[in-house]
Amino acid sequence: MELRNNQNADLSPASRYADIRHVTETRNAEIRETVELVHKTVKDRREQAESIGKKADSIELSDAAKDVVDDTTADRKERLDELREAARDGSLFDRDRLVRAAERLLGE
Repeated sequence: MELRNNQNADLSPASRYADIRHVTETRNAEIRETVELVHKTVKDRREQAESIGKKADSIELSDAAKDVVDDTTADRKERLDELREAARDGSLFDRDRLVRAAERLLGE
C-alpha cells in the first residue's frame, strides 16, 4: 500500500502518522472480517457434522419391531425375576449346577 504516492519526504510527521494509521486500521478491519468468516465457517461445519452424526446414529423401528423388542424385554425381565427368586431361596446354586458351570468354564 502506498502512502500518498511514496512522497513521504514532503509530508509532516502528523500526516505520515495519519496515513500509516489509516492503512493499519484498514488492514486490521480486513483481517477481522477474514477471522470472523473463518470462525463462522468452522461453526457451520461443526453444526453440519453434528447434524450428520445425529442422523447416522439414530434408527426408527417399525411397530412390529417394537413389539418384538417389548416381548423380548418382558421375557428377559421375567427370566431375571425367576433367577433372582431362585438365588434368594437357594435353589439357583445347587451342587449339580455348579459342577456343570465349572465344567463349561474349564472346557471339559
